[in-house]
Order: sequence, then structure tokens, then C-alpha cells
Amino acid sequence: MRILEDGDLRSARQLAEDVFGIDRESATLVYPEAAPDRPSERSVVGLFELDTLQTAAMLSFGKPISTVWAAGTRAQGQRRGHGLRVLRQVSAAAFEAVGDGAVCGLASAAGNALYDASGAEIVEYWQMWSRPRWLLGS
Repeated sequence: MRILEDGDLRSARQLAEDVFGIDRESATLVYPEAAPDRPSERSVVGLFELDTLQTAAMLSFGKPISTVWAAGTRAQGQRRGHGLRVLRQVSAAAFEAVGDGAVCGLASAAGNALYDASGAEIVEYWQMWSRPRWLLGS
């Protein structure tokens, strides 16, 4: 497992397309290149198995809250501990970068199970919208 270099992002974007069912342009937004003037503020963490990226997650550092987004594992890599290992790595990286604080993530039911397995304390749930409220009526 490691922080992905810009050259690895093609694999991460392909993973996002496969796991989340999104197009290439959206995958580029999910896993962007690090900002050259702020490389420590955002990282994409990846877990490889036999030179194939199995799991990736984007981590954005902040104080007191860091965020983990777009954490996904390929179907053939699921139920093998990859997601849990990446979650622990992301949490450790956030602590190393900013110290005490929280890690906020948008999680599916499977993601919530990983938080439980990691021993994390879920302190609150937020309502998330897939589109602005004013569009929901249309």
C-alpha cells in the first residue's frame, strides 16, 4: 500500500470507473493529480496485489477534520481485508499530517461495516444529496 504517484492515477481512475460506474471525465475529478503547490493537502492511497491496483481512496487533510472520499475495492478484491487496510492507512496518514482530529467519509453500508471493524467511533451521520434540492422535484 502506498500514496499513488501521478503516473498511478490512470489505474485509480480505471478502478473508479469500474467500481462506481462513472465515466472517465468523472473519474478524473474523483482522483485528481496532487496540487503542485500543496502536495501534502491531498493524497490518493492505493493497495496493489500482483501489480494490480485493488483498492484506492482519496484523502484530503484538514484540521480538525480530514476527509476520505471515493474509497473503493475491485469486486475480485472484496472480502479480503483490502478496504480495512486502506482505511487504517488513511487514518494513520491523517493523524501524521494534522494530529488529533476526525476523519469524515461518505460511506455505503459496506463502508460503515469497515468503520465498525476498524474500531472507529462514528460520531454522527450527515444527510447527503446526490443533486441539489431544487432539482429533486423535477
